[in-house]
Formats: sequence, structure tokens, C-alpha cells
Amino acid sequence: MAKVKIMKKELVWDIFCSADGSKIGTTKSIYRFEEKLLEKMYSIVSIYYDYTYIKFIDRFYFFVAPVGTYDYCIYRSLEELKNEWAEQDVYFYMVSHNKWSMIEVEADYFSIQDTDSYDKFFTKAIYQDYDSAIRYCHENNVDINNIVPQKWGEYTFLFD
Repeated sequence: MAKVKIMKKELVWDIFCSADGSKIGTTKSIYRFEEKLLEKMYSIVSIYYDYTYIKFIDRFYFFVAPVGTYDYCIYRSLEELKNEWAEQDVYFYMVSHNKWSMIEVEADYFSIQDTDSYDKFFTKAIYQDYDSAIRYCHENNVDINNIVPQKWGEYTFLFD
């Protein structure tokens, strides 16, 4: 088994405050926020609303909205959100973007996976080295994020 550095793309969300449009943080999930970020958001909300931290957490999703073209985004544009939430004193909006990073993994080989029209996974190709897998992706117009490091005797799915 060899240690290899590979490129991975992950979706991250920048969080902005409506009061002044400033970026207040970044999160990797629209469902889980770091405590430090929650405290920063609470410090802003507490200026406008007489909420305890517990009440803010209970009503958290009344203050946060994901904006974008993904299925789980209620608002497709910032303008649409601003029109809808115009009556609210302060709120936060999240805008997504992709972030590329190098990660080190242990792998015996690399599978290139995709999903069919029924969302079932299948293996398109298998390569012993990462460079060959990258070459396959470039030649066949496949996202390099579909390269999955594998270990002998195990099988990891693309979205595991």
C-alpha cells in the first residue's frame, strides 16, 4: 500500500451577514456549524433581538438561508432572498463555491466511479497509479473527483 497525494474538490459555504454584507466565516456543511462561528453569529443577532444563546440556536434556521442553484437552496439569487427577507432586521446567507485541496491517502489502486440514470454506482475504470487515473479522466471528460482510492479486499463508494 502506498501513500499518495491526490486532489479533492469539496463544496464549502461562505457565510455573510445582511447588516453590512461582510463575510463572517466559512463552513463545509449547511447543517453543521463550528461553535466559534455560531457564537460570532449570535453576537450579531443579539444586537437586534433579545435572545439567549439557547433561543438563538433553537431558531437558528430562521436566520440562515443557503443561496445558489443546488436543490437544497431555497433562494436562487441574493436579490430573491433580500426581497423575501426584507422585513427581518438581520440574517445570514450562505453562498457556495468549490475548494480544491491536496490530501494524502493510502491506496493499493484507484477506481474511477460514476452513477447511472438510477443513481447506482458503477466502476468505469481501475488504475494502479493516480497519474494514470487522472489521465483517463482528462481523456474521457470525467471529473477527477470521481477517482476513489481503494485498498485490496475493500471497496469504497464514490459518496461514502
